[in-house]
Amino acid sequence: MRRMFVLMGAGVAALSVAGAVAQVVVSATGSPASACTAAEEALATSLGTLPILNARPDGATPRGGRETGCDRDDALVSAGQSYDLPVPRTGVLSFYRDAAQRDGWTRSPDDEGDGTACLVRRIGGRDVHLSVWFIGPEAGRDGDGYHVSATSSLDGAGRC
Repeated sequence: MRRMFVLMGAGVAALSVAGAVAQVVVSATGSPASACTAAEEALATSLGTLPILNARPDGATPRGGRETGCDRDDALVSAGQSYDLPVPRTGVLSFYRDAAQRDGWTRSPDDEGDGTACLVRRIGGRDVHLSVWFIGPEAGRDGDGYHVSATSSLDGAGRC
């Protein structure tokens, strides 16, 4: 079962922060992202600058701001973005698979082809996983949405 908000942990120190400050958010467990170490926060911020998180098919619009954080229990650091999709879901997964492959990502062995996408890319000496999955409409919103998340693990296990 996929989480609506994937959080990750690790240190991809080789990724540049480029002066951007990522929005600190509360994790799915309710603990603040500031519970991360400085290295984990830097990694989460770096993941948040990956261009693939800004890529989106025609008609998709950002739903809220960029999410970054870590999950100390699962040793994961992540950055993600949700999008409203007022048009049919058809083509979203193929859009991201194509865009990600052009950017050096490959299909992960974890990709179950079950209405989600899972890709992997080696960045800064560690595996980073890209996940795309659909979410239902939130209260007060029309239409469906989806979430794109870049994740890296502290233990090197990697997963979508």
